[in-house]
Amino acid sequence: MQFKGHRSDVKCCQWHPYESCVVSAGRDSEIKFWDPKTSKEVYTIQSHYNAINKVKWNRNGNWLLSGSKDYSIKIYDVRVMKDFHTFQAHEGEINSIEWHPESEELFVSGGSDGKLIYWMANEDKIYEVPDAHLGPIWDIAWHPMGN
Repeated sequence: MQFKGHRSDVKCCQWHPYESCVVSAGRDSEIKFWDPKTSKEVYTIQSHYNAINKVKWNRNGNWLLSGSKDYSIKIYDVRVMKDFHTFQAHEGEINSIEWHPESEELFVSGGSDGKLIYWMANEDKIYEVPDAHLGPIWDIAWHPMGN
């Protein structure tokens, strides 16, 4: 399987949790949706102003998060293929994002600023750990029970 369509490096990709769909994103600031059976591009979203470092599906597959070098996180409702909220509180690029395994609207982000920020899907930040690390936070994982 090979997907061709990005104009620059691909930085991340992820399978849909239930459907036959793969999303990819990268330096061209585009999120592409692919049909893995045909390797054809199905849809493209361009809403960030810089490279996208991470994409993550929520558990039911209706929402997709994207974290970018433009210091923002966007959430998309893929049923209508539009972003419905932009989150901004990091002072550097977003390197990692992860949905909570139990609470469907809760997610966490980590950035090059060393901050760890907790968010609700329809709100601004709910909690911030300003000096979670001295350097960039490259990856995040919740415990399977959500703690």
